[in-house]
Amino acid sequence: MDTKEQVRSALKDLVKEGFALSKMLTTDDEPGFIVNYQLWYTKAIKLIRVLAADRYQEFCGYYEPDPRRKGITIESYRIQDFFRGMRPAPHPHYW
Repeated sequence: MDTKEQVRSALKDLVKEGFALSKMLTTDDEPGFIVNYQLWYTKAIKLIRVLAADRYQEFCGYYEPDPRRKGITIESYRIQDFFRGMRPAPHPHYW
């Protein structure tokens, strides 16, 4: 299998795994989601670095919180916060 086919296959697998992850969230399988998301992210970040280097930092930003943030808000909430059991404070604008 050539490199192009390997990449195409890896992308198809990531999409398939992504749909499975979304189902875990809708069925309240939080522990399964956490473990499987970490595995998915590890694979995805490698492809992002190669295929979309200009979007790499943005992709990381959805996962990693900004170390300078003062608190967790809806705008600053990241997936890693979810894994740590942290939730954003309610924002009056949204209620």
